Amino acid sequence: MLAHRLAATAVVFVAACELVGGIPNRVLDEGACVVGERRACYPGPTATRRVGVCADGEQRCLVAGWGPCEGAVEPGVEQCDDGDDHDCDGSPSCAGSPRWSRAFGDATQQLARDGALLHDGRFVVVGIFEGTLALDAHELQSQGFDDIFVAAFEPESGAVSWATSLGGSGSQEREFFDMAVTNDGDLLIAGTLYGAVTVGGMDLAAVQGDGLLVRMSPEGEVRWARLYGGLGLQRLRGVAFDPVSEDIFVAGSYNGSFDLDGELHTTTGGRHRGLVARLDGSGEPLWSRDYGGSDNVFAGAIVLRGPDDLWITGNTQGSVDFGTGPIAPPPGVIRSTFLARLDGDGVVTEAAAQGVAGYSQGEEIALHPSGDIIVTGALTTGGVVDFGDGPIGGAAEREVFIARLRPDFSVVARRTIPGGLGTP
Repeated sequence: MLAHRLAATAVVFVAACELVGGIPNRVLDEGACVVGERRACYPGPTATRRVGVCADGEQRCLVAGWGPCEGAVEPGVEQCDDGDDHDCDGSPSCAGSPRWSRAFGDATQQLARDGALLHDGRFVVVGIFEGTLALDAHELQSQGFDDIFVAAFEPESGAVSWATSLGGSGSQEREFFDMAVTNDGDLLIAGTLYGAVTVGGMDLAAVQGDGLLVRMSPEGEVRWARLYGGLGLQRLRGVAFDPVSEDIFVAGSYNGSFDLDGELHTTTGGRHRGLVARLDGSGEPLWSRDYGGSDNVFAGAIVLRGPDDLWITGNTQGSVDFGTGPIAPPPGVIRSTFLARLDGDGVVTEAAAQGVAGYSQGEEIALHPSGDIIVTGALTTGGVVDFGDGPIGGAAEREVFIARLRPDFSVVARRTIPGGLGTP
């Protein structure tokens, strides 16, 4: 999914906007007719008729009366980048009207890292905090440095329905958390743990830095929590859920060693390698795959396009080999964004490096309703990316890039936005 990252110093800010779609059909009037007679029809809301892409269909009179309305185009989800008005509201814009906004925090540091929508419309935020974090009637107190908080916000008012903290000695990863939602509305939270944490009454302790995965109920109750580690540093940066098999996919990186499924993955020379793993619904590993190169490789966000169609993004310093042959960015590139497509067994079927200058870092990836892939990340130090239709970026200041790609890696749209997504 494309994570809703919200970051602030000393303040956590949460906002929600109206969502477009889910418009019910209007029942067509029935009446007497002559067999063979035809008439225009439109089963969508009256206010959207002949607005934007919405168009009439046609009904034919059958022996039993008017037949179904065929060929009508009803409101859909706004595509945002093709200039057409798909939701038929009179504007092709995707700008939503703000429903509510909330701010929380004190003089210490609170950072929201990711968000997800539950099936009932509540918005859940995960992040880190120090000191005291008051979320309406829920007051959380940190036990160590950078404790984790999770909070759910009501869709209409933004009121906090529940909030909880996962804390202990040591620190939890500042930069990378990701969430996914299961078929039954459970939350999956992936991150990195340093030191120790108490989760649902369970005391977990990392060796140095271990991957952390937590499964919570829609009401914030911890169902289970697991650490995945070895010698050195292991990070989980992305999580995705397969609604068909109900398996869990995670992506991250490690140096030293990583033992997930009885197969020991190791690195040499202190380099990081990217890692993808498939777990069952209880977090038990089914398989794991790692990918390396001439220097560090960091796998980040992951999304499922189908049961056997996984996509990951991240960045590499130097060349990377996903099993399809080395992919090397141009000389002088500090870090290069990459995009890779995998099958259900973790075998990479296609991959490409998009960084062509400076520093680029793929951070988030999501699935568009059309089946296209949306990838976004950060550009610094004059970073430039090229997804196949020409370079973008190159500004002296930090930028965000966003690109929409078809499954064959061809470009639908791409652009840059001034700003940034945190510290690379």
